[in-house]
Amino acid sequence: MNPALAALPTAVEQLQLVAEHTAAPSPQALADIQAVRSDLARQAREARRANDRRDWERARARADAVAARAEEERATGLESLAERSRRLIDERRRREAEEAKENEDEARTTPTAKDADGTRAAPNCTSSSAESLAAELCRWPAPPAGVSVALEEHAWPLYYDHYAWVDEIALKYAFHDSGEVLRHLVFVANLETPAVKKCLFLSIRCLHCHAGAGSAGEGIPKRSKVLALFGFQHRWLLAVQQRSGHPTVEKTVRIICDYYRKLTSDRPGAEAELFWRNRLDVTAPRGGRAL
Repeated sequence: MNPALAALPTAVEQLQLVAEHTAAPSPQALADIQAVRSDLARQAREARRANDRRDWERARARADAVAARAEEERATGLESLAERSRRLIDERRRREAEEAKENEDEARTTPTAKDADGTRAAPNCTSSSAESLAAELCRWPAPPAGVSVALEEHAWPLYYDHYAWVDEIALKYAFHDSGEVLRHLVFVANLETPAVKKCLFLSIRCLHCHAGAGSAGEGIPKRSKVLALFGFQHRWLLAVQQRSGHPTVEKTVRIICDYYRKLTSDRPGAEAELFWRNRLDVTAPRGGRAL
């Protein structure tokens, strides 16, 4: 402790003793007491300033040491933590941009089926009749008024295991086609509680670790599958993508497939509960095929 600060109690005690033993202090004694108090206050201020200067000098010395260490690491070729963080962030953004461009290219170049008259047809909805689509909509809460309930086809780049999985589910649980499987999953995801939705769309899962990096920076291979969603489902997926910060809506669909496939893997009871949900009117396989 600074000597001036340590002397404060002693000096004050002495002044109090003088005041107690002096019935009527003379003007000189009062002036001396005031001078002592002023001197002690000055010494206290100087002591605080000295402490502040020492703290500042120590902080500056630490900052200089960190800067010197960083300079030494650069001189020896070592990558600093800040530089490494910036590099990883830049690489992630580059991969996301490349993936988005790849998805757009695949969507433009994927051939679509055509009817005999040459008009464009939904390749994955050939087995879904108007009656079956109406029944499908009736199983779930009605969409908001004014939204599109028409089917919209889209080429979804899926991981190979997801590509095969939706086909297997379509056959196993009597869906009309693989598009109905995806629509079913989107309906289920939309009705999840906020806590489950947070886990679904915001939690990082490792079922496809390093999917964006891969061994050569090209990512895990994907295969485009043309599946049709209701228009209002596509709009909802776009809103989820924006709120969740996913690079593309295709990524959002892969996250949904990833989540529910992992949730039901090696759990036949959970799988049956998921895919028979709201489909109790489907009593037997109807020869549905996966496209």
